Amino acid sequence: MFNFGSYFLIYFATTAIYVYINTYLPVLFFNVMNIDRMLLAIIQLVSYSSLFVKLLFSILSDKYSAKNHERKPYIVVSGVLLALSFIAITINFTELIAFCVFLTINFFASSLIDVAVKGLIIDSSPTLELKNRKIFLTKVGAALGSMYPSVVFLLILDNIYSIKFWTSFLSFSYLFLIPLMFILMLINEENISSKELRTSWKTEKNCEEKEINKGASFKISIVLMCLYIFFLYSDKLFEYVLSPWIVERFGVSSFYIFSFFTIIGIFINMLGFVIGTFFLKNFNRKKKLIIFTILCGILEVLLAFVDFLTFLIILGLIQIFAGIIAMNLTSTMMDFAVNNKVRYYQIMVSFYSLAVIIFVPLGTLLSKYIAIESLFLISGTILSCSIVSLSLIKIKNS
Repeated sequence: MFNFGSYFLIYFATTAIYVYINTYLPVLFFNVMNIDRMLLAIIQLVSYSSLFVKLLFSILSDKYSAKNHERKPYIVVSGVLLALSFIAITINFTELIAFCVFLTINFFASSLIDVAVKGLIIDSSPTLELKNRKIFLTKVGAALGSMYPSVVFLLILDNIYSIKFWTSFLSFSYLFLIPLMFILMLINEENISSKELRTSWKTEKNCEEKEINKGASFKISIVLMCLYIFFLYSDKLFEYVLSPWIVERFGVSSFYIFSFFTIIGIFINMLGFVIGTFFLKNFNRKKKLIIFTILCGILEVLLAFVDFLTFLIILGLIQIFAGIIAMNLTSTMMDFAVNNKVRYYQIMVSFYSLAVIIFVPLGTLLSKYIAIESLFLISGTILSCSIVSLSLIKIKNS
């Protein structure tokens, strides 16, 4: 029981923190404090680099911790670090050096706890059905967590140019951070042997595995997939600077509407998952990725030329298409984990982290010299071109 509550709250917290950091703090830094964007880009480069620990920890965790199912210490320590570091950020957000240190610790902790929790879910799930139930709970927690900052922002709506407002707004994170530190202590590691797990999964997994067409070299396919993933997330170029741009171009009242839209956007994104899962399930998976990647690229380019209402409509369409892409991308990436090649899956995931490390600071830096509209054009072009590497991979649908 406590494990299920922990899974939910962990992903609620990590996603809520992500929204705080990437949607609302940029408004504070750019529109209120007017922080130099080059300095902030350096802070981002340093702090986001800690995301790479995820790949290293996932390899070490599978090699050592999984043998004795000793994941709880990692979850407790990283969870406490996650909570305390963000509390420190809410107290010291005006001190940039302290902000950089605590943000780095926060990203480090979020990477560790994500790997440890997923490892615990695997270790404690003797059947695929139980594993999927737990993963579903993490998805629900993440979805609700992504809404939380926007709901709080709209409920306590006040003068966004007041530091007092931001202090109050950020302090609402304590409502889930403090309980998080306590519930982690109650996690129980079920003692299920690795042999039992492998045996129980093998039968079920054989029924659902797809395979990569070996017409192309496996490792070349991995490289091409990594390139696609990296360029797919080129929208990180404008993600961090998007909220301040909305305030500057369309006004504060439009940002309030945008905050409400971010809540609706979660359901719109889920609609994309539903469409991709049930209505497009008979379509070729590779063709779906190519088509909807191109559509997202075109729509991102159009963002530079439209009014606010059309802007929101386009964002809604991008959310739907992104949901379809995410569902098919995850399925395709898991194909590479067949025959115990899970490490390749982790390598591909690390290219998402690499995209964040490069594109977020680069977008912040470029926004000092060029218009945000130009970032939409650059991102949309890169995104559309990402299908080149994808088109070279031969994927066989099951």
